[in-house]
Amino acid sequence: MKPATTPSLCAFMTVALMLAGCDQGGSPFPSSPAPPAAPAPSSQTHTLSGRLVEGTTQGVRPIADARIMITIFPPPGVFPRPSGSRSVLSDSEGRYVVGEVPHQHSVVLKAEFPYATGRLQPCAAALTMDADARLDVELVASPRTPRTIQGSPTISGVVYETSAEGRRPLAGADVGYEAGCWTGEFPSAWTKTDLNGRYELCRLPSVEIVSNGCVTAFAAGRSSSSGLLNPRADMIVDIDLPPLPLPR
Repeated sequence: MKPATTPSLCAFMTVALMLAGCDQGGSPFPSSPAPPAAPAPSSQTHTLSGRLVEGTTQGVRPIADARIMITIFPPPGVFPRPSGSRSVLSDSEGRYVVGEVPHQHSVVLKAEFPYATGRLQPCAAALTMDADARLDVELVASPRTPRTIQGSPTISGVVYETSAEGRRPLAGADVGYEAGCWTGEFPSAWTKTDLNGRYELCRLPSVEIVSNGCVTAFAAGRSSSSGLLNPRADMIVDIDLPPLPLPR
């Protein structure tokens, strides 16, 4: 009687090698570990609210029915930057509400550009949304008007022009800080130089929100920029405007 057939040692080893990722010759099968799964983006959103007000010598008063522009930036290292924008109108008490801002995204708020409002926004309004938050925006009529909003980092300095009498401070020049330099965005803070050519911009967006920015001065059809800046602390930046063209 023929003995019962049993699996040979070779067959057993073949199966074992295959399970171990090897062929019968012992060479590894071409394989690579699966890449770790990327964390799923958070679907959590937050609500931003606050007031648009005007600083005066008698205190602040609400600015009603004015448009506020909101630029949204994703977390650092995520593109595009910025990722989107919205706009809202303030109500009769200057209040505004912006809903569904993605978690860990940042916002930069700007009141309607000064050509429309006739006011200045010397302090920027920016923060990163980790929870529901409140952020007020304050406008003033002139750089001498008292304001209730302060904050660092600040950029201050003097705007100069070259005239027949030499280099001199220039009063009344427009000065703005553009968050994300050369992106075409409206400035996130803007003011005018005082009688001594001095300006100050405050509470500027941190480098974690916007990696760089620049200060630009305008006067009588001329402009000049500071170049790229990363304001981690208070800075002094003077700007020289080109001379006026000679009359023909």
